[in-house]
Amino acid sequence: MDAPAQALKAFKIWFALPPSHELAPASALFLQPHEVPVAGPVRVLLGACGEAVSPIPAPWDLNYYWVTLQDGERWHYQPPATHQVAWAFAQRGTLHVGGAHLVRELAVFEEGNAGLDFEAEGDCAFLLGSAAQHPHDLALGPYSVHSSGATLATGVRHIAELGEQLQQQGRLP
Repeated sequence: MDAPAQALKAFKIWFALPPSHELAPASALFLQPHEVPVAGPVRVLLGACGEAVSPIPAPWDLNYYWVTLQDGERWHYQPPATHQVAWAFAQRGTLHVGGAHLVRELAVFEEGNAGLDFEAEGDCAFLLGSAAQHPHDLALGPYSVHSSGATLATGVRHIAELGEQLQQQGRLP
């Protein structure tokens, strides 16, 4: 008899990187569930929560969490003093925060580093991020974000070159 299939949860996240990293080769790191640090209801995907520190290196000041709360459970998050931006995405259940009721929606909080109080209605799971504000004006492209128009142009050219290589290899129509 075959073992029952298990659902796979993966997180693919894109952040505006600092100039020192934005044109670096792509990388991936796959962790087993037991390798992801836990602090109370928080799984630390990037950054730290108390003594729980992610094994994934991040070249900027950032926390990114997967949080699970049971029906009626409350949790307070105090961002580090260096973080001015925060956001949350309610993936399951209804998440109450700052007077809003999030159901499969993204919330971007006001700039600052005020604490956030979360309450679950139904069993709830959500992504939470906070970070130091990016120090550069962002140059937005059709599928990437960079710290300048020059690095955006370089990135767009590189993606086009990769597409041509894949077409020549017969891996892209």
